[in-house]
Amino acid sequence: MNKGILAPLKKYIGMFSATILITLVIVLLQAYFPYINKIIVDDIVTNKNYSLINSVIISIIIVALFMCILDVIKRWLITNMAENIQKNLKEELLSHLRKKPFEYQVKKSDGYLVSYFQSDITLIALIYRDIFPITIQIFFQIFISLTIIISVNVKILLMGILIICLNVIITKSFSHKIKDFSTRYQHENAEVHRFLTDTLKGSKEILNSNAEEWEKTKNRNVLKKPISTSLALTKISALSLNINLFIYWLSFAMITYFGLGLVRKGEMSIGVLIATTTYFMSLLSPVLLLFEMNIEYKKALGGWKRVRELISQKERPEKNKTINESLKEISSCNVLDVSYAHSGLTKKLLNNINFSAARGELTLIKGVSGEGKSTLVQLVAGFVSPTVGKIFLDDLLIDDIPDTELRKHMKVMFQDPDFFVGTIADNLTFNKENITEEEIHHILSCLNCEFIYQYSDGIHSILDENIRLSGGQKKRLALARTILSKSQVLILDEPTSGLDMENEQNILNYLSEIKEQRIIIIISHSSLAENYADRKYELNHGKLEFQTLGGDSLARSNLSKPRD
Repeated sequence: MNKGILAPLKKYIGMFSATILITLVIVLLQAYFPYINKIIVDDIVTNKNYSLINSVIISIIIVALFMCILDVIKRWLITNMAENIQKNLKEELLSHLRKKPFEYQVKKSDGYLVSYFQSDITLIALIYRDIFPITIQIFFQIFISLTIIISVNVKILLMGILIICLNVIITKSFSHKIKDFSTRYQHENAEVHRFLTDTLKGSKEILNSNAEEWEKTKNRNVLKKPISTSLALTKISALSLNINLFIYWLSFAMITYFGLGLVRKGEMSIGVLIATTTYFMSLLSPVLLLFEMNIEYKKALGGWKRVRELISQKERPEKNKTINESLKEISSCNVLDVSYAHSGLTKKLLNNINFSAARGELTLIKGVSGEGKSTLVQLVAGFVSPTVGKIFLDDLLIDDIPDTELRKHMKVMFQDPDFFVGTIADNLTFNKENITEEEIHHILSCLNCEFIYQYSDGIHSILDENIRLSGGQKKRLALARTILSKSQVLILDEPTSGLDMENEQNILNYLSEIKEQRIIIIISHSSLAENYADRKYELNHGKLEFQTLGGDSLARSNLSKPRD
C-alpha cells in the first residue's frame, strides 16, 4: 500500500478507529445468521423443536435492528472523515499551487488545474469513503469465516485457502496494467477539462467567426481520447474480475459436492452443510469484492499520483525574511541592467533594461504589442526574477523582500483584470479590512464609476452572471481596487485601453493628483498618457530607451544608484 495515502487519516484517527470497531461488531453480528439457518434446519425442522421459533425470530429482529443502528453510525463517521479529508486535500493543493512560479499559474489552463480538484481529488476521496471501509469489513469477514470453518472441517478450510491464493495470483498479474491505464485516463480527462474550459471561454469568438463546425471537429478529436483508454481499462478490469468470479462459482460447486458426500456418509447434517456453505461463500464473496476494491484502489492511485506530482513540482524559492526599514516609506524603484529570457529559451525577451521611477512622478513605459511590456510588469512587481540584473525598492533588493511584505507595498493592475463572485465592495476591498464605505464611494466618483449605482444594492450588489460589465467598466473598477489598496507602488498595465477620451483623461488627471504619495508606473501605448508623464521610456525590440524627463521631475529627482 502507498504509505503516503494513509497520511490524511492521522487527523481523524479517532473516527477511523471507531469505524473499525463498529465494522468488527457488524461482521460478528452478520456471522450469527448462517448459524440461525443451522438451528432452523436441524433443530426446528428436523428435530421438530418448535418451541425455539419465537426465540429465533426475536433474536433475528434484535440483531438486525442493532446492525442497522451501527451501520448508520458507521456511515456518518465515514462520510464525515472522507469529506474533511477531501476538503483538506483541496486546501493543501491550492496552497501548493499558490507557491508555484508565477509563470506556471498564469500559463496553465484553468480547466487543466480544475481537473485536479474535480476529478483527481474526488477519486482519491473514494479511498476513504468506500475502499478503506469496505476493505476493513472484508478482512474481518474473511478472518471470522476462516475461524468458523476450521472448527467444522479442515479440508474445506484448505480448499478455501487454495482458492484465495489463486485469486491473489490472478489479481496481481493484472494490477500494474490497471494502475497504468488509470493514470493515463486521469491525464486524458485533464486534457478534456482544459479543452472544455477554453472552448466555453471562447464562445463569443466561435460564434463571431461562425466556427461551429471547426469546434465540432476539434471537440471530436479531444473528447474521443479517453474512450480508448477507458475501454482498455474496462477490458482488463472485467477480465480480472470475471476470472475470479468463475473461480468463485466453481468453488461453490466443489464445496457443495464435497459437503453432500459428507451428508450421505452421515458425517454432517443438512443444517451444518447449509451453514458451512454459507460461511465458505462468506469467505470467497468478500475475497471477490476485495479484488474489485483493489481495482478501484489502483484507479484512485492514478489520481493520487497526479496530485502528488503536482505538489512536488518546483516552488518559488523562499526569500530573505529580513526587512529593511526603508520599506516603510519607498521613494524610488530602480531597475538595473535587467535581462530576461523565458525558461528553456536562450533568446532574451528583454535585454539590459535600466529605468527609475520616483515618488511624486508618473513614469510611462510605452511600446507596441508583443515587445514584452507585460513581462516587464511581472519583473518589476517581483512575480518573476530577472535572468540577469537587479531590481530595487530604494536600496532593498526586491528578491530579498518576502512576498507577503512586498504585496503590502506594491500593487499591480493587470491588463485583463479578474473579479470574483461576491459584492462589488468585496471585490474593491479585496483582502483589505481597513477601507471604509466612504472611501469606496469617493474613489468610484473620482473614476466615473457611477454606473455601479444603477444596480439596486449599489456597491453591495453581487457580481455574478447577472451583472455584465463592459471592458471599460472593468478597467475602472480594477483601477479603483488598485488605488484603494493604498500601496506605495502602483504598476498599471494598460489602465486606459478601451476607454473613451473623456474617461481616459479623467483617470490620468486623477493619477496626477495622487502621485505625490505614490510611485506610479504606467504601461501604455496611449498618446494621451504621454502628456501627463513626468518620465517617459519606450520599449523597442527588447530594449528600453529613455525619452524625456519633465522639468518638475528633473527638479525633484535625485535618485542614486542602489548599493548591491
